[in-house]
Amino acid sequence: MTSEKFLPAKILDVVPSPMISSCFMWTRAARFSYLAGQYATLGVEVEGERIERAYSLCSSPYENVLEFFVERIPNGELTPLLYAMDKGAPLFLRRFAKGRFTLDSSAAARIISSWLPSPVSRPTSATFAPFARIGRRRHSHAR
Repeated sequence: MTSEKFLPAKILDVVPSPMISSCFMWTRAARFSYLAGQYATLGVEVEGERIERAYSLCSSPYENVLEFFVERIPNGELTPLLYAMDKGAPLFLRRFAKGRFTLDSSAAARIISSWLPSPVSRPTSATFAPFARIGRRRHSHAR
C-alpha cells in the first residue's frame, strides 16, 4: 500500500516487555523525518480496508529504525493484528509525523513534569515513549 500519503514499512523486530508493552521496530524510509516528541500513524490493509492508529515514536530522529511501544488492546482493531505479524511483515506509515510535544515547544516544557509517572503507578506507552525518545535524542545528539 503506497500512495502520496503513505510509505512502505516492515517489521524488523518485536521485543516483549513485561513493564509496559511490546516494543516494535520498523524500517525507516529515507523520506520520513520527525522531531523527538512527535507521533506516526501506522496501518495495515485487511480485505481492502485500511486500519490505522497513531503511536508515539520512541526512537531518536537520528536512528535508522522507527521504534514504538505498542500496548496490546485485546479487542482493538489494530494491535491484535500487529502482535500477530511476523518479522518482515509489510505495513504502511503515513508520510508525515505529527504532534507538538517536542523539545522545541514551550508548551512541552511547561507540562513535562506533569507527565512524569508516579513512582507507584504503572507507566503506559503513552507516558513512557515521549521520555524514552527525548532522552535518546539528547544522547544521540551529544555523540
